[in-house]
Amino acid sequence: MKILADENIPKYVCDYLRQNNVDIISINDIKKGASDDQVMEIAIQQQRALLTNDEHFYKYYRHLNHYGIIWLKTQPKNYLDVISHVINKLQNCDISNKVMELTKNDRYTLIYKRKSYLPEVKKSFRY
Repeated sequence: MKILADENIPKYVCDYLRQNNVDIISINDIKKGASDDQVMEIAIQQQRALLTNDEHFYKYYRHLNHYGIIWLKTQPKNYLDVISHVINKLQNCDISNKVMELTKNDRYTLIYKRKSYLPEVKKSFRY
């Protein structure tokens, strides 16, 4: 899986993922100060899932065709703990057009629509 880190993702998280063979780049290295629309456009153009802690991406971009949104819905102090539990799933999981919601508890949730006119499906899994 290829990932684009939003501006709110600390460098140490990107470094950790790189050390674990994840193809990740930061928006700060491409276009610092990019708007949310530009960030999502770059993620789609480069066929990358977006790693963010910004709920805005979940609310406003989940209905677009995209390569996945990984939403860190936890405090920054918990980022590495949460990511370390799902690192293998990130590399082996197709989350295109889905949101992967990562929280501090021992579960993660995939949120997606099967058809545009149906309600969202939420499936939770243990780490």
